[in-house]
Amino acid sequence: MAVKKHILVIDDEFEIREMLIDFLSFRGYDVSVASDGKAGLELFRNQNFDAAIIDVKMPVMSGIECARIIKKINPKFPIMMITGHIESFSRNEIEELEVEDLLWKPLDILEIEKILQNYFNKQP
Repeated sequence: MAVKKHILVIDDEFEIREMLIDFLSFRGYDVSVASDGKAGLELFRNQNFDAAIIDVKMPVMSGIECARIIKKINPKFPIMMITGHIESFSRNEIEELEVEDLLWKPLDILEIEKILQNYFNKQP
C-alpha cells in the first residue's frame, strides 16, 4: 500500500484553503493548512511534508518569504506558488526562489493534481 503524501497548503483565503483540503483529501493526500507564511513555516518545521502550495501575497509573512526560508532549509523541496495578484511580486523573485510552479487564481484543481503527481513521479 502506498504511503499517503502530505501536502502543506498556506493561503490567507479561507475558501481556497477549504477547496484544496476537500479536493486533495478526496484524492488521497493528507493536508495541513495555515493562513499565513509564519504559521505555515512553523508547521513545515514541525511536520514532514512532501510538497507545499503557497499563496504569494499574505499578511504576517508573505508566501515569497516563506518559500525562501523553506528552500534554504531544503532546496529540493517542491513548492507550487499560487496568486491572484499579478502586481504583488516580480517574476525575478519567483525565479530566484527556484519554485517548481506558479499558478494563477482562480485555480484549476486538476492542474494542481497533475503538478503534484509530476513532483512525486520524479522522486526516487
